[in-house]
Amino acid sequence: MATAGTRTAAVDWSQRFASHINPDGSVVVPQKAAKWLYERAPVPHELRLLLRERDPELYAVINALRLSAFSDPESWPATSDLGSEMAKPTTTQQESESEWLTTRRASEIAGVTDRAIRDWIAAKRLPARRHGHTWRIHRTDLQAALLHAA
Repeated sequence: MATAGTRTAAVDWSQRFASHINPDGSVVVPQKAAKWLYERAPVPHELRLLLRERDPELYAVINALRLSAFSDPESWPATSDLGSEMAKPTTTQQESESEWLTTRRASEIAGVTDRAIRDWIAAKRLPARRHGHTWRIHRTDLQAALLHAA
């Protein structure tokens, strides 16, 4: 953090920009950026369906951004991010518990309301298990429902 009388190192923006551009010209979009883009410029479902037929590549990219924005980093494979060693694996019990979501958590990941998740369950669009007074949704079932909705 800079204080009065000290100077911070100059930022090389061209190098930062270039770090997100692949040799083929494609761009790497971190999840934080995907979420920011999707929150400010969401593509309606109807338009995504039109793109599926008219421009499949654009359809795939927009849905990749959408899924990245909605995905939960906890569901990603455990790695040491940019390092070479793998992170310590979690126990089987912890893994199995983290695979099941409540309707509230599923709605946060999907970017819809809790009610919408329950409607999907009632319409058999999203498989779920009743656990007392709550529904439990498997993470892979939610991801499949989101892909189908895209």
